[in-house]
Formats: sequence, C-alpha cells, structure tokens
Amino acid sequence: MSEMKWELLDDNVFVYLVADLLQQLEFTAIQYQGDGPDGGLDLFATQLVALGIQTPQPFRWGIQCKFSVTAKRRSVGDAEIKDVEGILRSERYLAQELRGYMLVTNRRITQNVIERLRGIDARSSFRASTIDGTQLELVLAKHPSLVERYFNRVQATVRHLGSPTLVAQFDHTVSPSVPTVEVHLRSAYSGANSKGVSARAILDPGAAVTMIPIYAVHALQLREYDSVSVQGVLGGHQVAPVYAVTIELGGTEIGPVGMIALGAIDYVLIGWDVMKELIVLWDGPNESLQVWAEEANSEQDVGAETQQSGATENPAAA
Repeated sequence: MSEMKWELLDDNVFVYLVADLLQQLEFTAIQYQGDGPDGGLDLFATQLVALGIQTPQPFRWGIQCKFSVTAKRRSVGDAEIKDVEGILRSERYLAQELRGYMLVTNRRITQNVIERLRGIDARSSFRASTIDGTQLELVLAKHPSLVERYFNRVQATVRHLGSPTLVAQFDHTVSPSVPTVEVHLRSAYSGANSKGVSARAILDPGAAVTMIPIYAVHALQLREYDSVSVQGVLGGHQVAPVYAVTIELGGTEIGPVGMIALGAIDYVLIGWDVMKELIVLWDGPNESLQVWAEEANSEQDVGAETQQSGATENPAAA
C-alpha cells in the first residue's frame, strides 16, 4: 500500500474526502454541516443497517472529522472530543434525527477517547463508532480512484475519439515563482447574481482544458453533467467528473465552460479552452496579461520546434 500524502490536504478537503469515501461505501443522504463551532459535527450520512433477518433500516450518523498533516504522528485526545451525547441531542441537530456518532480521523485515537465512546455505545440510546488513521488508509487503499483524485500528482489525459490528448502536468500547490491571477467562479446553472467563489489561477496554454479544485465544486454545489477518462502519472485510469462553470477574469466573463474537477490541486488551472476566448476578448487594461499568455504559448511552440529540429539534425539520437 502506497503512503498517503496527507500534506496535500487541509481540514476542509479532508471532510470532502471523508464524504466521498462514505458515498463509495454506499452511505446516502450525505450533508455538509458547514462552518460551525469547534467540536461540532462536520457531516451527516445515512447507512442502511440490517438487524438479523429484518429489512435494513436507515441509521443516521453525525460525523466528526479530525485531520492533521502529520497524520498518525498525532493523536485525537479528550480535549478535542466534547460532550458527544449533548451534541447529538442538541436542538441544532434535532432535524437530523441522529442515532449515532462517528469519529473519522487520519490520526491515532487515544485510549481515553476510545473508552469514552465505548461507554456511550454501551449505556445510551446512541451508537458510537471510530475510524482511525490506520483503518482509514486501509479502506482508502480499496478505492484507488479516491487516492488518485486526492493524493497523487496528476498528469491528466483526456481521451477524445480514442486518442489521448495531453491536458497538463502540475503539482498540488502553485510555486511562489509562478504568477497567479484572481478569478471568480459560479455555477453555469445559477443566475448572474448568484454567489460564487474566488480563487487563485494560473494560465497554461499547454493545457487543453480548464481544471478546478474539488473545494470549489463543493462550495458552488455544482452538478456533474459529463465525465472524461483521466490517466495518472503511474498509469491507470479514473473517470473525472466535468462541471459547467462560468469564469470571470479581468472583467471578462466566459461560460459555460466544461471544467474537470480534481482534489490534487488547490488552484484553478486555466487551459487553452478559456485562454483562446480571452485573447480574442481582452484589450486595454488586460493587455499585459494577454501578452504574457501569448508569450507563454510562443515559448512552448519554440520549444517544440527546437526539440523537433534537434531530432532531425541528429538522427542517431532519435
């Protein structure tokens, strides 16, 4: 089993990972709690539970996620787990009709916390369950598409008419030396006055399509309308969802644009599908950014020509 690169995630992305994993495990009606007081619940999910020969009944879990980039080198202790029964009974979560509490973490769990939760399981009407870092990694290993989506450096390939076309190769975080621009995203299915999200973006003329981070998908509550086959650096394929998004950059709005969503990035990668529209539309104050985009594309073309010329001049090397 390959080591999980937890440093690529943060607290919010970890919650998205847990939600996606629960969906893979056939939990339903998954809801995000959103921002709230520390010590509260992060997710709600329903599991069908069968007792003996009875028909499976819906069991509603309140799920608390605890994340650390150092993973199993840290533990979840008593101070981080508040009054679990009080939380489950609180008016804030009354409408959820919760029947159980689940702690999911990529860290270790102290014995004190384990015993406290066992006590709740034994003496109250609520059930309690835990998934620690070791268990989580074992379960994730059975779902390679999630590992690829959230942990691996990605070289994306979109298959069109059976022929793979290179999209881009990129790292999780933008290097400080790479210029970024501010963009605004919103769902293409929402109104012009709907709330969107802002994000950092880089322009890559070598990328065939535009890609957005998974946190933007959740923030905008986007609906998948298509999918493409994406190939990882080490081989293997996954099906990546495509979302219809409107993007605003430099005072210009373009959309809807079909964008691939990946958990392996924390920025927007603007590909040639959007850049070619911007170069036609931009003028005046956006001229410098337009020139930069054109120069970047020119440099790529020159590099390709140089490589081809070198191969021609030195057939033996080819």
